[in-house]
Amino acid sequence: MLSEYQRRIVIAALADTSLDTIEKTIVDQAPIDEDHKSALWLYAHALLERRRNGRLTTGLVGPIARHPGLG
Repeated sequence: MLSEYQRRIVIAALADTSLDTIEKTIVDQAPIDEDHKSALWLYAHALLERRRNGRLTTGLVGPIARHPGLG
Protein backbone atom coordinates (compact mmCIF):
# COMPACT_ATOMS: atom_id res chain seq x y z
CA MET A 1 0.00 0.00 0.00
CA LEU A 2 2.77 2.48 0.82
CA SER A 3 4.26 2.16 -2.64
CA GLU A 4 1.07 3.63 -4.15
CA TYR A 5 1.38 6.70 -1.91
CA GLN A 6 5.08 6.95 -2.67
CA ARG A 7 4.21 6.90 -6.38
CA ARG A 8 1.70 9.71 -5.89
CA ILE A 9 4.27 11.73 -3.98
CA VAL A 10 6.84 11.25 -6.77
CA ILE A 11 4.36 12.49 -9.35
CA ALA A 12 3.48 15.49 -7.16
CA ALA A 13 7.15 16.31 -6.55
CA LEU A 14 7.91 16.20 -10.27
CA ALA A 15 5.04 18.64 -10.79
CA ASP A 16 6.56 21.00 -8.17
CA THR A 17 3.58 20.60 -5.86
CA SER A 18 4.11 22.25 -2.48
CA LEU A 19 4.79 20.14 0.59
CA ASP A 20 1.67 21.58 2.21
CA THR A 21 -0.47 20.42 -0.71
CA ILE A 22 1.14 16.98 -0.76
CA GLU A 23 0.51 16.66 2.95
CA LYS A 24 -3.16 17.64 2.66
CA THR A 25 -4.02 15.72 -0.50
CA ILE A 26 -1.89 12.58 -0.19
CA VAL A 27 -0.36 12.03 3.25
CA ASP A 28 -3.33 13.09 5.40
CA GLN A 29 -5.75 11.13 3.20
CA ALA A 30 -3.82 7.85 3.41
CA PRO A 31 -5.55 5.19 5.56
CA ILE A 32 -2.38 4.40 7.52
CA ASP A 33 -1.11 5.01 11.04
CA GLU A 34 0.67 8.20 12.11
CA ASP A 35 4.15 6.65 11.99
CA HIS A 36 3.68 5.72 8.34
CA LYS A 37 2.20 9.15 7.59
CA SER A 38 5.28 10.71 9.15
CA ALA A 39 7.47 8.54 6.94
CA LEU A 40 5.54 9.63 3.84
CA TRP A 41 5.87 13.28 4.86
CA LEU A 42 9.63 12.87 5.23
CA TYR A 43 9.78 11.13 1.86
CA ALA A 44 7.90 14.02 0.26
CA HIS A 45 10.13 16.57 1.95
CA ALA A 46 13.28 14.78 0.77
CA LEU A 47 12.01 14.49 -2.82
CA LEU A 48 11.10 18.17 -2.93
CA GLU A 49 14.56 19.09 -1.64
CA ARG A 50 16.13 16.94 -4.36
CA ARG A 51 13.86 18.60 -6.91
CA ARG A 52 14.88 22.08 -5.75
CA ASN A 53 18.55 21.10 -5.94
CA GLY A 54 18.15 19.67 -9.43
CA ARG A 55 18.81 16.11 -8.30
CA LEU A 56 15.33 14.72 -8.96
CA THR A 57 14.66 14.03 -12.60
CA THR A 58 12.03 12.13 -14.51
CA GLY A 59 14.72 9.73 -15.71
CA LEU A 60 15.57 8.79 -12.15
CA VAL A 61 12.05 8.25 -10.86
CA GLY A 62 10.13 7.64 -14.08
CA PRO A 63 9.74 3.89 -13.49
CA ILE A 64 8.30 4.54 -10.02
CA ALA A 65 5.84 7.09 -11.36
CA ARG A 66 4.72 4.84 -14.21
CA HIS A 67 4.37 1.53 -12.35
CA PRO A 68 2.18 1.45 -9.22
CA GLY A 69 3.82 -1.76 -7.98
CA LEU A 70 7.27 -0.18 -7.76
CA GLY A 71 8.47 2.15 -5.05
